[in-house]
Amino acid sequence: MTPAQTLDMLCTQNYILIDVRSEKDKDKSGIPHLPSSAKNKMIAIPDLAKEMKLVRVKCLRTICFCT
Repeated sequence: MTPAQTLDMLCTQNYILIDVRSEKDKDKSGIPHLPSSAKNKMIAIPDLAKEMKLVRVKCLRTICFCT
């Protein structure tokens, strides 16, 4: 999906953009500049990808120890 397609979906359909990048990544690459019609359709959940990886590792450890 291209940035233009993403913006079109945010502006014309009922989609939201969830930014899961770390603060470090945002500082490096920046934050998207969205038109007013799409500004309220973006939320940030910093480090979500990292947190999900930790949850997955903990679950795998639990499964390995329980079997």
